[in-house]
Amino acid sequence: MRLITTHINADFDGLASMIAARKLYPDAVIAFPGSQQRNVRDFISQNLLYSYDFAREKDIDTSKVTELILVDTRIAARIGKFAKCLENNNLIIRIFDHHLQSNRILRSTARRRQFSLSEFTRIQALSPISPPPRRT
Repeated sequence: MRLITTHINADFDGLASMIAARKLYPDAVIAFPGSQQRNVRDFISQNLLYSYDFAREKDIDTSKVTELILVDTRIAARIGKFAKCLENNNLIIRIFDHHLQSNRILRSTARRRQFSLSEFTRIQALSPISPPPRRT
């Protein structure tokens, strides 16, 4: 199963990124790893409730996830229960994140499971686009 998720206490960046990722992976399940900000929850209930089939976190069997698509985060501690997916063998991880943090999710997972990053089948990460140079 492909799973698209974002960070706990999801904001509009996370929501929009999940919807964009769903366009790239239409067969993927989309689920929040816990709560959303109140304004995001209200927006979903008023505008998106029937447009997207958001799965509930408790209905996802993390052992069945073969591909984890993370958006707006790359830190295992921020994806709640879905961090258990990182223990799955042959897991494919795709990361779409505009934050300038290190790839801690990958390093911490590699240390915990005692294998190198090269053992991940495939990793796709988008780096932030550099702003144009300032005119002086």
